[in-house]
Amino acid sequence: MATSKKKNKKEKSKNDKHINIKFDYTVLQFIRQHSRSSPKVEICGVLIGWKDDKQTIVEAAIAGKGASQGGAHVTFTQETWNHIHHEKEEKYPEKSIIGWYHSHPGFGVFLSEHDVFIHNNFFSDPAHIAWVFDPVSDEEGCFGWIDGEVCRIRQFEITTDVDDVENKKSLKFDIPSQLSKCSLVLKRFSSKKWLMPFLACLNILFFVIILILIFTLLAKDPEMSNSNNTNKNEVGNIKYNTPSSLNNGESLIQEEKSDTLEDNKHK
Repeated sequence: MATSKKKNKKEKSKNDKHINIKFDYTVLQFIRQHSRSSPKVEICGVLIGWKDDKQTIVEAAIAGKGASQGGAHVTFTQETWNHIHHEKEEKYPEKSIIGWYHSHPGFGVFLSEHDVFIHNNFFSDPAHIAWVFDPVSDEEGCFGWIDGEVCRIRQFEITTDVDDVENKKSLKFDIPSQLSKCSLVLKRFSSKKWLMPFLACLNILFFVIILILIFTLLAKDPEMSNSNNTNKNEVGNIKYNTPSSLNNGESLIQEEKSDTLEDNKHK
């Protein structure tokens, strides 16, 4: 299990001197993107660059395709090494493999016993380093050899281009890649398992409300049409009855005139 990983005692940071380590910023971007592409299982790869007795320069990285992946571990297989060596010969023939990287999705930054085993057997040169990145918390850290032990290295340099590739500016970080508290809180909130069902329920509730409003409007329309028809009939009756009332009035006037004529004759 992922939670059963125990931090190795050899990982404790020491103040002993170690070789100078420099990372190209684009390499860290590549590692972060690769790790975020697989947020539930570990991924791995190797670091490419050059080294001597005083420093290790990381200039590129190769993803470990075909690695044996699990929720709490990753292993370089023969297929992985074949891919790595093919990519190195094709793209970086003059460079060397100077370390490796892998992710700890939600586990934190440390080297487990399995990780130390990989470092001891495949990256035993004193200049070799290991980089660990947690894509859930965005924590990351560097590990290397100090007095024959694999320990966390707190100080290293990250180089980033300013004007061109040859002119680079060095930025020293004691604790690299620290996000603001707000962005970290938002990221952790978005990773909650209950968030998606909650949003789905909100969408369903919104859809139900829309349907209720539509049915309510449809139910009111017949009543309005009936009232309109009633009003039309009343108006029609008024218009229809108006001529008859006028005819009755005219007949009454004619009768009165005839009566007056008869009276005048008698007189």
